[in-house]
Amino acid sequence: MSLLSRNELSVVLYPEQIAFLHTGRELTLRGYKNETHTDKTIPCEIAAESEMPWQNAIRTLEAALPSIIHGKPAVSVTLSNHFMRYLLVPWLDKMSDEEEMAFARHCFRETYGNATDSWSVRISPGRAGVATLASAVDTRLLEELRESVVRQGLNIKSIQPHLMAAFNSCRPSLEGRSSWLALLEPGSLCLAALRKGQLSWIRTLRIGDAWNEELSTILQREAYLTDTGVDLDEVFLWAPHFEALDIQTVGRWKLERFRPGENPSHKLAYGFLKTLAVEH
Repeated sequence: MSLLSRNELSVVLYPEQIAFLHTGRELTLRGYKNETHTDKTIPCEIAAESEMPWQNAIRTLEAALPSIIHGKPAVSVTLSNHFMRYLLVPWLDKMSDEEEMAFARHCFRETYGNATDSWSVRISPGRAGVATLASAVDTRLLEELRESVVRQGLNIKSIQPHLMAAFNSCRPSLEGRSSWLALLEPGSLCLAALRKGQLSWIRTLRIGDAWNEELSTILQREAYLTDTGVDLDEVFLWAPHFEALDIQTVGRWKLERFRPGENPSHKLAYGFLKTLAVEH
């Protein structure tokens, strides 16, 4: 791809729908020209009982790509938290990268059992002396995702979990903060506690349509399940799908909308996720 042009396809993969944002940029005599080739959401058929939730989503993705792509875009994929598992791996000094990965796998096995044998694990870079965030996803999902894109003559530039896409885009505003982070998707709530800007606890929960009425009870329960969140009264809410809802407080907790910083690509990602809005 020319340094003077850009052709990118962003994909957000959910169990029930897939969102596409295909953008381009070219240098013209009047300067750079930005174009949006495709901005749409496609529903997925309900997966068979014998299938994993992601299998039908990937079939839908492959079937849709020929009508979506324009040229040879670089493909970036964000995976719904429905497909992911997260853990905070305790800090251990003087470990090699291989030992750190082995320890992270051990932590997942201790929590989820033998199912983790077929998972791919990734460790997010972190600071020395603090717990490290690790994510896991079914290896077959990654393999079939890459194969479906390659069959269209494309390559995947990046694959990242929704949690990391949100957290990294807003990391500067969280520097040194102690609060809750609530990341909402349709049917899923990823709840994390932050201490001085560092993740100290994390859990993903199933939620219903009345999540805004239940959020206070959820926070109260989770705060007392772990000592780390008992005294936190501020909640950063990442909820692009539900931005129209006017929520400022729930119980004793003060909510602050969690939005990306000034980085244009992060703003684009947030706006892109808003296209997945659901009726409440």
